[in-house]
Amino acid sequence: MKRPIAPERSPHEAILVCGMEAVDAYEGGERRFSELNRIGAVRCESFQSREALEAFLLGVQIATDWLDTVVTTEIEGVPHG
Repeated sequence: MKRPIAPERSPHEAILVCGMEAVDAYEGGERRFSELNRIGAVRCESFQSREALEAFLLGVQIATDWLDTVVTTEIEGVPHG
């Protein structure tokens, strides 16, 4: 995904694409934040350490094993915070 002017990205960052239609679109090659967020929800989470990121990802995996969610770093235009 191409991004607008945004703060420098954290090296410890996860972008989550949520919702069945958005995940299907992502897996089909869609990478535009605006489109994925229109049909689902896209969130960007930043962490101070690799360990914190890994703990978050484990929690996401455990909590969403039954939901359609994909974690990625390839979304264009995500506002980073």
